[in-house]
Amino acid sequence: MDFPDNSPEQCFYHIIDRIYSNWTGLVLAIAHGSSDSKEKSIWFRQATLSWILSNTKNLVTQDIEEMLEDVMNDEFDCLVE
Repeated sequence: MDFPDNSPEQCFYHIIDRIYSNWTGLVLAIAHGSSDSKEKSIWFRQATLSWILSNTKNLVTQDIEEMLEDVMNDEFDCLVE
């Protein structure tokens, strides 16, 4: 995703990238997943940012948790708790 340097969106994307790069469940799903798992992980970062930015009003932690669980299950065939 291309954002202006030091924009809030770019900073938030870097935060998501750092979290996802250190999320054991996602790292293992990529390492043991299909050949397109790496591409899916890049898409997942972008999709997370887009989803959060488009749901800024009334967004609660449970919504984020459900979105993460759904993507991990649907895209990576990985159940996380």
